Amino acid sequence: MKRKGYLKPPLQLTISSRDLMRIALRNFRSETLRYEFDAPWFAQYPISVYWPVPGAAGVIIHSFSWAPLVVDYAALGNHDTATFEKWTVDGDYIHRNFPNPDDVYVVTDSDEIALVSFTKESDLHFELEPYLAWQAPWIASTYKIGLIRTLRESEVMDPLKRRIFPTPVYLHADEISPTWSVKRHQVSRLIGRACGPPGFLERWATVVIMLTSPGLAAHVLGSFGGRFASVLWLWRYRRFAWQRVKEKAGLVPGRSRVDDGRDWVSPTLSLMNPLWSVRAMLRERVSRKP
Repeated sequence: MKRKGYLKPPLQLTISSRDLMRIALRNFRSETLRYEFDAPWFAQYPISVYWPVPGAAGVIIHSFSWAPLVVDYAALGNHDTATFEKWTVDGDYIHRNFPNPDDVYVVTDSDEIALVSFTKESDLHFELEPYLAWQAPWIASTYKIGLIRTLRESEVMDPLKRRIFPTPVYLHADEISPTWSVKRHQVSRLIGRACGPPGFLERWATVVIMLTSPGLAAHVLGSFGGRFASVLWLWRYRRFAWQRVKEKAGLVPGRSRVDDGRDWVSPTLSLMNPLWSVRAMLRERVSRKP
């Protein structure tokens, strides 16, 4: 901004919305990059979701996190500040004080108001792990929709945020072209699915990703309200359960180890594990013979 002449002494910033967007859209931090829907490192808690518009300098974004810029405090009969006891201004502060959604005006175009954060990457860095890079596109997309729905239905989202989340916001550095309408139609269908009930394919896609990305198992199964909690326990601790069965049957001594050298209290994720466990059991039986 200094090189371009936008930042002038004494610290006066003079820049148009489009010029600001032109700079910002080229310099997303890692936190923001995690919110791109088509990215293989899509955030597990997507408080915002955006789609770049092909051939255009801009994105379509849907968000659960909104910045209150102009607030009419004179309209308040009672000022509720409970939000600040454990949260920040982008929490449920506006909903608490203005429960009528018709009292809230949502800016949907950066031409009207453009707000940019200048937090340094070194102050807030996220690792971009491409955990979905090897998934079929439709499986990854279905899984991401489930993540959005889970966050939308969680307790941290107030009714106002749920209501305005389907509202698309245009961040752009150039004129809005017909290309935006095409992309907007595609995005609208995905957002509609995220705001609706989960289907069978979504649950199936989640299981596929869980099996191929074991580190996500706890989050994935938790995304469905604990519905698969017992399955998660058996998957993560099947070695423990199998070892306990052998101990109860008197086939192996307590707290023993299996062939791969890992204690049963620290189970590994391996489809071959049951075979190794049977092998260990047979060895124990042989060693007990007089």
